[in-house]
Amino acid sequence: MAAALVILSASSVLAKGVDYEAAREDQWVYRQQTGDGSNAPIAIFLSGDYSLVLFRATCDPVRKELILEYFGDQEVRPKKGDVLSLGGEGDGWVKFATRLIDGRLEGRVEITPKLVRLLLSPRGLDIDAPNAMDEVWHTGRAKALSRLVSGCR
Repeated sequence: MAAALVILSASSVLAKGVDYEAAREDQWVYRQQTGDGSNAPIAIFLSGDYSLVLFRATCDPVRKELILEYFGDQEVRPKKGDVLSLGGEGDGWVKFATRLIDGRLEGRVEITPKLVRLLLSPRGLDIDAPNAMDEVWHTGRAKALSRLVSGCR
């Protein structure tokens, strides 16, 4: 029997009573090694239909920095002057030093206790980056990102 891939939109997740945060967590992928075989952990956040890589996170263990790359959605491409930030309702925000490189945004931020607290928040994590909805990206608890950062400290 063939396995079926079920893709849920946010509205269908809510309509079916599925835990919205759990559905967001499924959009995260963590790998200890990259495709080239290097031992460089990576966390990736996929679009709701799993067709696009929206965010790719790595770390610089020497500088103790989280590096977040944003590729944009299909309707709004990143532009010079856009700034990435990460946070959550009631937990505050951390802004990344952001630059545009080859059509994607690259943000870097030092791994501080405040960043770690944000990643451990039970409320879930939001990433502010330009998109067609002009809203933050709700990324759930982002356990893959937390795992990446904990290994980088």
